[in-house]
Amino acid sequence: MLDFIDTVVTAGLIVFIVSSLLVFMEASRGMKLALGAALGLWTGFAAAAAAAGWLTIGQPPVVGIFVAVPLIAAALFAGSAGGRRALMSLPLPLIAGLNIGRVFAVMFLVLAAQGRLSGPFPYSAALGDIITGLAAIPMLRLMQDEQANAGAIQAWNAPALGRRLAPAGLRGPWLDRHATPAVVVRADRAGAALDDHARHRVGKAAPG
Repeated sequence: MLDFIDTVVTAGLIVFIVSSLLVFMEASRGMKLALGAALGLWTGFAAAAAAAGWLTIGQPPVVGIFVAVPLIAAALFAGSAGGRRALMSLPLPLIAGLNIGRVFAVMFLVLAAQGRLSGPFPYSAALGDIITGLAAIPMLRLMQDEQANAGAIQAWNAPALGRRLAPAGLRGPWLDRHATPAVVVRADRAGAALDDHARHRVGKAAPG
């Protein structure tokens, strides 16, 4: 039952996040189709890799690929003129709202309690995401005035960025082969783009 619930929640969040970003993003239809296809294929590949047990390979830590690739792709996309315009067109309240879904990282704690995840990873990942998700609720109001509340928004976004830049090698050894693919796939899917966008938007809005 736990695997069933987790799969439903993860699939629903992925579809909802990607759909929301594409709906609100000011970009050409071609760009939106390309982004939708790329995100869909990457999610499918990550799910297949997790189901095949690839993420338990520690030498080299294959899980690092699933952390590095989204970061690199987001950086390249944001570095292009069209990509940056598309990301900057996303409203910050939308970003905060999408981050509320991180509270479902409580599933990491449940799996750890069942002995299906071990080490510090499930606790650090779960607690960080849960805190970020809960803190996103008051951010919805603060983001109505980006310039006045830039400091608070940056403080909210900083922990998420820090976790995303944590060495992937610290995660791999503790990913148990019995963890559901959905739980593993959830990590860093659209979060890198969301965090980068919030940071750039707030930095631009900050006075000075």
